[in-house]
Amino acid sequence: MGRPSRIIISAVLAVAAASAQAEPLTRGSKQIQLVLHPGKLKPEVAVQVMDDCWQATEKLNALLKKLRRPKKWPRVELYADEAAYRVVEKELKPHLFPVKAFCDQKSNVAHVAVPKLGDATFGVLGAPASLRHSIIRMATKLVALENGIGRGDSWLADVVSYAVLDELENPKREWGVDPLFDERSLYLKARTETG
Repeated sequence: MGRPSRIIISAVLAVAAASAQAEPLTRGSKQIQLVLHPGKLKPEVAVQVMDDCWQATEKLNALLKKLRRPKKWPRVELYADEAAYRVVEKELKPHLFPVKAFCDQKSNVAHVAVPKLGDATFGVLGAPASLRHSIIRMATKLVALENGIGRGDSWLADVVSYAVLDELENPKREWGVDPLFDERSLYLKARTETG
């Protein structure tokens, strides 16, 4: 096989690989931008997941507008393909261990891995609560790191992000509404009792 044949084959393979990855879906306003890298999700399922995630983002937008207008609004990147997410995670090195979501304060972008569920499961359930919660938490954390009470303090920005999540998902602080709220409350109660 000659050199021109190898170049043509390489070009065809590159085009095939590029076309296998669907174009990212984007939703946004002047505030928060949301980008879904759908990976191998069917287009209609990707749109459904994006719509569900955008609803969570709109709730956060409304709350942030009331509280404070950030100087810099965050962008949240969602990855349905875990390999693509891990490449970004490895490149930015936010932690010494793998995580499902992290913030890059320099670029003001949050990166979130979409849970591994089949198209049929996403079709029935839509975006799982854990994904919507990660979006709210990571976007809030970026706002807090840049503009809010947690300015420059990652731990405090995390605390603020959980408070905002609780305010949006369970404002009356009722048990049985949000399992993560229940878990955090039990942990704090146990710590208070033991000192």
